[in-house]
Amino acid sequence: MPTLTNYHWDVVDDCVMTETDQNGSTIVTYTHEPGHFGPLISENRDIGWTGLTVNDWSALSVEDWGSLSVSNPTEYCHHYDTLGSTTMLTDETGAVTDTFQYDAWGNVVARTGLTPSPYQWVGRLGYQFDVLTSGHYIRARSYQPAIARFVALDPLVQNAGSDLFETLYCYASNSPGFVVDPSGLLSIGLDNNLSETGKCGQPNAFFWNFGLGMSPEMHNCDKSIDRKGDKDKKKSAYTVFGYFVQEVQIWCNIDKKCGCNCPTIPTALGKPDLIIYESWEVTKKGKSPYIQEANILNYSDRFGWTAMDKTCGYRVVKGTVKFFCVDDTGDLGEWDVANATGSWSARAKWASGCATLDPGGLPSTNNSEDVAGFWGSKAKEGPLDHKLECVWNCCGQNECSCLPG
Repeated sequence: MPTLTNYHWDVVDDCVMTETDQNGSTIVTYTHEPGHFGPLISENRDIGWTGLTVNDWSALSVEDWGSLSVSNPTEYCHHYDTLGSTTMLTDETGAVTDTFQYDAWGNVVARTGLTPSPYQWVGRLGYQFDVLTSGHYIRARSYQPAIARFVALDPLVQNAGSDLFETLYCYASNSPGFVVDPSGLLSIGLDNNLSETGKCGQPNAFFWNFGLGMSPEMHNCDKSIDRKGDKDKKKSAYTVFGYFVQEVQIWCNIDKKCGCNCPTIPTALGKPDLIIYESWEVTKKGKSPYIQEANILNYSDRFGWTAMDKTCGYRVVKGTVKFFCVDDTGDLGEWDVANATGSWSARAKWASGCATLDPGGLPSTNNSEDVAGFWGSKAKEGPLDHKLECVWNCCGQNECSCLPG
């Protein structure tokens, strides 16, 4: 008989930590990296699979797992591709127990092994496969890879006609090979121009994209702000209905004397060396004339890095982005976000110790009091996180690497 499965949720990082049966006994314990959506590392599972085949597994629902035979707990480590999809599971001895292959939209095209892990396609970010529907639970909405669409509207969408079906149910801006949507609300692009190895003294760049994934007119922002044009500067008038606001944290350590022990990225990063906030206006039509890289659906950010000659060290940059309507109400009252970001500097360059950041003309601030009224309140969409880790040794070895964290 099927049994009840209870999911115990980390409400801060928005991820499942344990599963228990109807008696309160633990079925699975999950280990995650710190951070939003808690990137999955491994799972400790008590369920055994005596006498079952792959076909048996495909016919079982999640609720059926609790009725299976119990074996000694086994730790399974997830191995991912660049999108965050599980390609392999290994047990405590390092032996491969399961392998997975998917098409671009998340359909399983080949599989070996019988471990009943629900975290398969984009499993690192918590996409939870349901064997009963062959779909994926992605927090705010469910996604069906067989039709390459969400099966529900964005909860924040206003009334829309049936002719907009493709837009309203669209998954990851129709770019599943390099865009993910771990909240079910906000897409993040993993397509980047990344120098994984570079030369000392030369710049490397990492780009990440994020967007609403549908027409701005479909999002439930009740009010907007009209911006005046500037004929002298050939800038047209435009209308703003929301903002992307990003928190950027930087950790770094640089040895400028090229000692014997170059700094390495610690397991626990501790307090950042620099924190700033920057904002993008989200416009009704066309591009914001003040932010050239931003258009109505797709926003890009660039994390730059230069390995300095005759130094060694590391630099870690983490971005957390949220979307707010212009009239979102925080602790200070209506129009918090518009009023706050409107006073930020558009030409500031920030530095603290070894950490430096140039927002490239975006309005920005390093004063946490400037976002206290709204950052901690519930955003319309997000947050989404991305991290870049850079390590170099330019003390005659010319070793440089820069990778997503």
